[in-house]
Amino acid sequence: MTTQFSLFSLALLFLCSISSALEYTDLVYKGCADQNFQDPSGSYAKTLRTLFDSLISQSAKTNFSKTTATGDAGKDAIFGLYQCRGDLSGVDCYNCVSLFPKLARKLCGDALAARVQLVGCYMRSRARSCCTSTARRRR
Repeated sequence: MTTQFSLFSLALLFLCSISSALEYTDLVYKGCADQNFQDPSGSYAKTLRTLFDSLISQSAKTNFSKTTATGDAGKDAIFGLYQCRGDLSGVDCYNCVSLFPKLARKLCGDALAARVQLVGCYMRSRARSCCTSTARRRR
């Protein structure tokens, strides 16, 4: 009986250490569009910053938000969303979502769409001009 209890305790300890070793900011998945944006005027980058700023500011208040940012004269519209795990605090959700701009740039470069799944949150951005129906079917 003592041996069974010891083995069970050891297995439980091992499982707990595995789950605690995963940080909510660890990368699980990334997906990037095949198409890249052409931005000689810098308006797309400005709209993308506006989108990220909006999503990041919401992440301290709620664990889900979606919005669309539009550039000058309604051009360069970019949709974005995030969702944090339900057990994350507002601070942890904010910290997780705050990583998205840097990760999207690092992992996807100038792609018109980026999806990043971390252990604690999922984030996505997509330019309105991105991903035509034929491009989506190829995936």
